[in-house]
Amino acid sequence: MLSKNRLGQSGLWGYAISGDLPIVLLQITDAANLNLVRQLVQAHSYWRVKGMAVDLIIWNEDHSSYRQLLHDHIMGLVAGSAEVHLLDRPGGIFIRRAEQIAAEDRILLQTVARVIILDSKGTLMEQLARRVPEELPVAPARLKPVRRFEPGQIVELQHPQLLFDNGLGGFSTDGCEYVITTGQGQTTPAPWSNVLANPQFGTIISESGQAYTWSENAHEFRLTPWNNDPVCDSGGEAYYLRDEESGYFWSPAPLPKRGATSYVTRHGFGYSIFEHIQAGIRSELRVYVALEPTGKFFVMKFR
Repeated sequence: MLSKNRLGQSGLWGYAISGDLPIVLLQITDAANLNLVRQLVQAHSYWRVKGMAVDLIIWNEDHSSYRQLLHDHIMGLVAGSAEVHLLDRPGGIFIRRAEQIAAEDRILLQTVARVIILDSKGTLMEQLARRVPEELPVAPARLKPVRRFEPGQIVELQHPQLLFDNGLGGFSTDGCEYVITTGQGQTTPAPWSNVLANPQFGTIISESGQAYTWSENAHEFRLTPWNNDPVCDSGGEAYYLRDEESGYFWSPAPLPKRGATSYVTRHGFGYSIFEHIQAGIRSELRVYVALEPTGKFFVMKFR
């Protein structure tokens, strides 16, 4: 189903659905299964009370001459519930007839829905029970440190000679990189980012290492989370280094777990490099996107 989809979020707008909220899709074909509609309307009310906004889409899949009767029954159930004021509103209930939905839009809705319930697959409890694996994965054992972490002698990276140095960053002497030095109490006033992309795939990464990645379209097809916040530098990708004996850990880039010493970030054409020294370990993380394939690469070096 995912491979068949060719539309983005904007394809939902014609059905008054923004696509900004999680979607639960119910496909119903038989009036005998109206109890399933009642249960999901009640669930939607419960989610809303608990502060979880969800778009509930109900498809009338009845193709017989009684489809209008089924539609009226569904409308009656919603009209008699506490959710009636949320019909066709964000975080509400959307009742649609299947014959009025184009084939490509059906694929889009089924692709973006977090949960799909079919009245032909049994009761709600039966369908939810099928989602639970028989054997749940066992969580890995917690690390038990065998010694205390000793930071040792603090070694800072050498501050490079820069052109147009503003105290936080400047251009390398050859003009090919923008070099930024950050540390405890020394951060940029806003994320200073680098865009790494080819025509079909890309990522935005800031001087702190926070990033998000997309495929084909930076807005419509995000692969990792992105927050539209020009001040707080948050992202959906994280990397850590850990001392397996003491359990002490830090990030090879300034965030999310800043180390005790400074970081040097180098934004170049098509790549970003993060350098850091912690506990006597010098790390260099290089991030780049391939020229043609849809791939993002992380190359870590230690000395």
